[in-house]
Amino acid sequence: MLETLHFEEGVPILRQLPKPFTSAAFLLHPFVRMPDGWEEQKRKRPYEHMYPSDEEIIAMGRPVSWQSVMTVCGLRSEKETARLRL
Repeated sequence: MLETLHFEEGVPILRQLPKPFTSAAFLLHPFVRMPDGWEEQKRKRPYEHMYPSDEEIIAMGRPVSWQSVMTVCGLRSEKETARLRL
């Protein structure tokens, strides 16, 4: 399991990495739910479909588990669910 690191704001991430690491990657959750009412607040017209920006996803989005997506979509395996992201 991956450990979550908390970085000091204003200091470059690469300088904060523990030795012997020399690079980093941010892995964002593939399935995200925005707060209830988010889309309605953003729309200018009732038929318009809105997509959140990366910044909005990071600030307000909540991860949705693979198991939840599998249940809602009627998928039987994580392999089938992974295909949703393609």
